[in-house]
Amino acid sequence: AVLHVPGYACPVDLTARPSLRHALVPLDGTSDSAVLLRSVAALSKLAAGRQTLLRVLRWDGLFMRGDAGGRENARDLTDRSVAYLDEMANTWRHELSRVRSSVLWSDASAAYAIFAEAQEQDVDFIAMTMRPRGRLKRLLRPRVFDRLIPRARTPILVVKQHGEDTGAPSLSA
Repeated sequence: AVLHVPGYACPVDLTARPSLRHALVPLDGTSDSAVLLRSVAALSKLAAGRQTLLRVLRWDGLFMRGDAGGRENARDLTDRSVAYLDEMANTWRHELSRVRSSVLWSDASAAYAIFAEAQEQDVDFIAMTMRPRGRLKRLLRPRVFDRLIPRARTPILVVKQHGEDTGAPSLSA
């Protein structure tokens, strides 16, 4: 795991104690969550921190149709997302004692929604996974991580996965 901290215009103060008390952990439903939460739990123990598990869902015009099917699909997706986050929180409750969860519907990109949620909740860092990908793939098809790092104003804990890029579903950008 690597903690990516944005640069500053003033000299770095190495005597200051970093604040890592509140982590925002966007989860996309893939198996990478366990590795990510293990790293967050380790940092949280050091800082007596709290965690917010986040699931970002895209509307993509789902409610614009006005049909009952669209509303029912949205309700079902929300319920499944809440159940997933509750399951993750319960599974990790012994290591993440101050965990809460949040499902966020957004018409913006997942990266923008994560930034907005980080500001609104005043988090100290965002925790993300990064799957190994070639430079060309990252350039042609950037994922949430690729959009967060260059614009980050909040430190990001990056946990790199060791497997191949499987094309598994992730937060849509």
